[in-house]
Amino acid sequence: MYWGHYVAHDNNRDYMGLALALSRNVLKAYFDFHPQVIHDLHESVPFMYISTGTGPYNASLDPIMVDEWHRMAWHEVQEMTRRGVPGVWTWGFFDGWAPNYMFWTGMGHNTIGRFYETFGNRFPSTENRIVRGQSDREWYRTNPPLPTVKWSLRNNINYQQSGLLFALSDMAERRQHFLEQFWLLSKRSVAKATTEGPAAWVFDGAQKRQGQLRDLMTLLRMHGVEVNVADDAFAVNGSGAPPSPAAAAEDRGAPQKKATTFAKGSFVVRMDQPYSRLADTMLDTQYVRSDEKVYDDTGWTLGYLKNVEFKRIVDPEVLKVPMHLWEGGGQAILPVPKNNADTDYFRAYWADATTKKPRIALMHTWLRTQDEGWWRLALESMGVPYTYISTQDCSRTPNLREKFDVILFPPTGGNNASQEIVNGLPPGPPLPWKKTELTPNLTVDQTDDMRPGLGMSGVENLMRFVDDGGLLITARDTSVWAIDYGLARWVRVVPPQKLRAPGTILSASVTDKTSAIVTGYDEAIPLYFSNTPIFRVGLTQEPPATESRPSGRGGKSDPDVPQGRPYVPVPEKPKVEDPFQPPEDAPWNSEFAMTRPEDRPRVVVSFAKQADHLLLSGMLDNGDELAGKPVVIDAPRGRGHVLLFANNPMWRQNTQGSYALVMNAIMNWDRLR
Repeated sequence: MYWGHYVAHDNNRDYMGLALALSRNVLKAYFDFHPQVIHDLHESVPFMYISTGTGPYNASLDPIMVDEWHRMAWHEVQEMTRRGVPGVWTWGFFDGWAPNYMFWTGMGHNTIGRFYETFGNRFPSTENRIVRGQSDREWYRTNPPLPTVKWSLRNNINYQQSGLLFALSDMAERRQHFLEQFWLLSKRSVAKATTEGPAAWVFDGAQKRQGQLRDLMTLLRMHGVEVNVADDAFAVNGSGAPPSPAAAAEDRGAPQKKATTFAKGSFVVRMDQPYSRLADTMLDTQYVRSDEKVYDDTGWTLGYLKNVEFKRIVDPEVLKVPMHLWEGGGQAILPVPKNNADTDYFRAYWADATTKKPRIALMHTWLRTQDEGWWRLALESMGVPYTYISTQDCSRTPNLREKFDVILFPPTGGNNASQEIVNGLPPGPPLPWKKTELTPNLTVDQTDDMRPGLGMSGVENLMRFVDDGGLLITARDTSVWAIDYGLARWVRVVPPQKLRAPGTILSASVTDKTSAIVTGYDEAIPLYFSNTPIFRVGLTQEPPATESRPSGRGGKSDPDVPQGRPYVPVPEKPKVEDPFQPPEDAPWNSEFAMTRPEDRPRVVVSFAKQADHLLLSGMLDNGDELAGKPVVIDAPRGRGHVLLFANNPMWRQNTQGSYALVMNAIMNWDRLR
């Protein structure tokens, strides 16, 4: 649904990035009170699910905490069941993997974090509801929900209030246990550096992306994690997993044997501190088996997502390095060389009032803001001004090019997005989204009717905008829309077959080093990617499977020689495949149908060519479907360009490392050729 400021369902997925005021306020309340248990109340599952998670469980959590989830959950299931309350159960819904949920405010700080899901209604009314599937009896749901029920929000409150009262009663009776457990979890976290390890995470202070480095350290401090600064240069042995995508592609996690040297001023995140497990889970790499059931992102290693260099240090000697606590701050934000793909440079660029800036519009649908809200937060974090327009505005504005140089069209998150974008909601009575006395806070944008979509007039207006020299930037499903409706030509969407890449971090490489879009990037880039889309560029189809030679004489590699005539070998195929090369059997007069070189889409960034070098963090199965495929495509059209992203470069305020792919394109909107 359309939400405005900023996202709807994802307001519960912001714990790592802390981009939303809600997340920061909950964290502040936690630090004000330091509770031993924190509850996070949800709705969507009949009648009441009490979380324990099905697994995989997050690898950094203390077993004591995981055991406490189960003890508390089964206690409440038992107490409510024996009082005749149907449909209270645990285990079979949620995994305990990703640390991005609100209840991680507790679990990241040695507090038991837990949540309930109750049935809920989409609207505040009483409705007759049918429960399918989850009304079946299972070993973990021996007292299932009723198949039919009359349900209201009052039922939600009654169920959750009852569960909380039992939890509070249990805590009152076992208050000494919970207090000692809070102390024990903290003590075991401090011991982590010299027991299970690692000893520390180190970020070289001499690396080039200083803005993103400081942003990450600032984020850790917001979470309460202690960050230290080395007083002098130092060297340590026994560093763990390789830090860079290039190194990770060559060395899949083997310990480095030689000493690593770090500059004075390097950041050290010690693991002998109370919140070491939170730091470890956000900084370490993740691995999830392909047969696991996961609810959300599977990989989130923040060093990769911020595109900064980092080292996992297992040698406890690093704890003896002279260092002091970092209190935040650092050098003032100054313009840095343009070859530095860093948030500092972009903040300085947009803060500089002396230069002419591109005029930017961010276009939204009236369907939902689940994904595009993160783009607005990303732009605002760098001080980028933009005009917020809707697809309806676009449909009635034929002269878009007179107003804007760049139009951003972030993902919509729809299942049938191309048609939804154009058609909008089904016809019916008008659905206004207006600021009124009753709804005074609906101020981000307004419309008399949310139903109409972009329409074909909007498609034509955007085509004209690009043809006249504008830059249209799309991502994921809006990129598919741009392909489906002919704005980006000679690019196809390849349906995935068995690929599984649910919210993972993959290694990509710069394909076109001459493009301004990749200014400041190294050859290898870690990128967040989630399952679709898969692109293919050019006129040629997917190459057919290699046929085996006919049965006959000789060995496997010997040529098959027809009898009664001299042998004529088949010409070798070109070693470098040109996706715009006409077919070998094309007629001699086919040149009129061939694309001009200046009109051909250019692959700027592509996934790593070898499937076993793709995965950096998270889950990946059947990666051969992605290997070598385009990630970022610059598709010229007329005097302008359509930029297609297969990934989402601005996601949950965590993917700062790919912000520059968008920002470089914006700042060079008229120089992409």
